[in-house]
Amino acid sequence: MTTPTTPVEFGDQLPDGLAAYYGALDGGRLDEAAACFSADATYALPPTGGVETDPRLVIEGRADIATHLDRRGSKPFAHRVVLCTVEDGDAAVEGLIVDADSGDAQSSFVASLQLAGDGTIARYLAYASPVVHPQPAVANPSTATPGSAIDKIHEYFHALDESRFEDAAACFSADTLYSHPPYKDPNVGGHGRAEFAGRDELIAAFHRRGTQQIDHRIVFHSQRGPHLLLEGVVNDDAGALLGSFVSEATLDDAGLIRRYASWYTQPGIPRR
Repeated sequence: MTTPTTPVEFGDQLPDGLAAYYGALDGGRLDEAAACFSADATYALPPTGGVETDPRLVIEGRADIATHLDRRGSKPFAHRVVLCTVEDGDAAVEGLIVDADSGDAQSSFVASLQLAGDGTIARYLAYASPVVHPQPAVANPSTATPGSAIDKIHEYFHALDESRFEDAAACFSADTLYSHPPYKDPNVGGHGRAEFAGRDELIAAFHRRGTQQIDHRIVFHSQRGPHLLLEGVVNDDAGALLGSFVSEATLDDAGLIRRYASWYTQPGIPRR
């Protein structure tokens, strides 16, 4: 297995299988990239065109992944991993897709993955969006752990799902950046990706969003210093899976969420 084309800027080293995948994909070695997946892997990618919340392009099995990558061909881009967290057989990353020559950022990406026992990738769920600034380490460059980010996320989701919008916004710092995938109702956050700067904007956005009969559940999370990566699902009021999301949350020194960036797709992609 190869090492990453660029080092991880914060958090854990990439799992060997993921490092090999990014290195081979960015290097145009597409057969090697496909070999990083288990024989029955699930490969769920953002579709070309449309909006970022559209259904994933889901490819099942290493053979079909190899066919897809061959059709995709080499691209003049590379993966720059900003944050990685690994817990046993689960991992998540946030990073940037950059121009391979200039290094200029073209888009943000996140991925949540599950690893097989032999280290190959068994499930890979990826999202892409316009670049989300700032990056986690800019939002809080400290390596200290100012609190439990997942506890703050649970507090936020419980308040949001119960329409306690002021309580939900109180989980965020006064100068927070809240970056959300496009809302179905453009009155909430405009057309395209929605970003709210500061708690006051966030409270107003929550009220425009209004009450929704949904339930957020976290299925994987891992924190390094002030930074948290998580995968979650959204269920309807009958408990049926609606969508999957991956989020990054960075705490400030007081333990409030200073940066929250989330990516979502519907329908959801079941875990193994």
